[in-house]
Amino acid sequence: MTNTVVDNHQKQSKLFSLQVIINAYGQTEMGLVCMGLTSKHLGVVMPACRLKIEDPETGERCGPGEVGEICAKNNFGMMQRYLNRPKDTKYCLNFIF
Repeated sequence: MTNTVVDNHQKQSKLFSLQVIINAYGQTEMGLVCMGLTSKHLGVVMPACRLKIEDPETGERCGPGEVGEICAKNNFGMMQRYLNRPKDTKYCLNFIF
C-alpha cells in the first residue's frame, strides 16, 4: 500500500478516536473475501474462499509481481446466477481454479 493509505488510516484513527481500523475486501456478487487489521495489506483470505490472480486477456494465472484480475470462489454467500441472463452467468461464474 502507498504511504497515502497508511497516512489516511492514521488520520482517521485520530479523528474518530478509533482503536482499530479493519481492512476488508469483497465483491457485490461474492461478499467478504479477505480481511485484515493492518494498513500494510488487505489481510488474509476468509475460510472456505479461494483466490487467484489471472491475466484477463489470456485466463492464465499471474506470477508473483504481475498485475491481473482477482478471481474469487467460495461455497457460501456467492451469487448463484444472473436472473434471466444465462450467457452472462456462464461467462462470469464458470472459471476454473
